[in-house]
Amino acid sequence: DYLISVGKYWVEKYGIDGWRLDVADEVSDVFWRRFRSELKQINPDILLLAENWQDAYPWLRGDEYDGIMNYSITKACLDYLVYDVFDAQAMADRLSHILMRNTDQANNMMLNLLDSHDTERFLTLAKKNGKDERSLLCSLAIMFFLPGMPCIYYGTEIGMEGGYDPDCRRTFDWNRKNWNMRVYATVINLIRLRKCIKGDVTYSAENGILLIGRGDLILAVNNGTEKRRTKILHKEYEIGPFEFIIINIKEGEVL
Repeated sequence: DYLISVGKYWVEKYGIDGWRLDVADEVSDVFWRRFRSELKQINPDILLLAENWQDAYPWLRGDEYDGIMNYSITKACLDYLVYDVFDAQAMADRLSHILMRNTDQANNMMLNLLDSHDTERFLTLAKKNGKDERSLLCSLAIMFFLPGMPCIYYGTEIGMEGGYDPDCRRTFDWNRKNWNMRVYATVINLIRLRKCIKGDVTYSAENGILLIGRGDLILAVNNGTEKRRTKILHKEYEIGPFEFIIINIKEGEVL
């Protein structure tokens, strides 16, 4: 009763937009069902976002969480663009599997992320495995094309690095001279483009290139060490190693 009263207090008195529920899978289902029921009676639109590192399907059936911190996407991007576990087809299959195991409503409420206060930073892991910021940029593009909410952990947008906690929680570097401006500019462009990314999502692979479609846009990602070419609607496109392009198929143009 006390914990639920705390949750209700902040919603009723201050109108908070949601709760991020830490280590939520270690709390009973009975509690979360009641927590959700009582808070949704106050504000049906309040967001209940849980920390869960595994397949959270049992909690995402409409009576407990709205969404989770989607570490499945984190792992998929690492396997595809850092650890070389997946080729393009395997990545398309993994993304499709992640999407299909939950409802559309749950997928749209997922917090998609590449790194957090509990993980090594993505760029640090990339460099440890002989990669560079291109792996991060491709992963960011994938994240922005997925259903759900793209989440940028502070500093990722400027290329901050860091190992495990507490190193991943370094003070933000406000000196722009130290920023990776290629990463920063790409993040700004992806945020602008995100407003235009709508419609159902499709995943496929062609000639070693991952293709993610949303409406009139297609994201094409090459995780190979050589240039690759792909044909989309009778037009051929070339993509450099560990690079991505975004194509407007209606206009046939690369954005």
